Amino acid sequence: MVWYNKFMRTKKKSEQSRINPELIVRGIAVRDGKVLVCQAKGFSHWFFPGGHIEMNESASQALKREFAEELGIVAQGGKFMGAVENFYAHGKVRHHEVSLVFRVGVKNVKIESKEDHLKFRWIPVTALRRTEVLPRAMKLAVRRWLGNKQSFWVTQK
Repeated sequence: MVWYNKFMRTKKKSEQSRINPELIVRGIAVRDGKVLVCQAKGFSHWFFPGGHIEMNESASQALKREFAEELGIVAQGGKFMGAVENFYAHGKVRHHEVSLVFRVGVKNVKIESKEDHLKFRWIPVTALRRTEVLPRAMKLAVRRWLGNKQSFWVTQK
């Protein structure tokens, strides 16, 4: 993610619009009634772990790579839950991302970030309702999936 942010800052607006939409993978890890979320330092909101899918990389490979890079752990499984399309602005740059969301297992209960700009936390699944997790549509879809196990496709503008 750091390389991507540096890349975006160096591009002109016309070049930025050519690289969208962004393809993202997110992993939903649930253990002992808690779900794993992460936060970029300096921000108040949380999000589900994952990141950009690189060229010639499958979603499954990207999910495993992101968990290894960010947490130093192996993400197990990878049951497809659904997809979330999200439109948002970060500063003056508009983004259009499509996130593929997977249920993953992790053996480690104690989580330690391997990247200085991120922190991770296990929060009770019941606390998702009152926790600021973005995109909001993804948080709502994940909460529904945890209850009914029905795949989803949602769009947030």
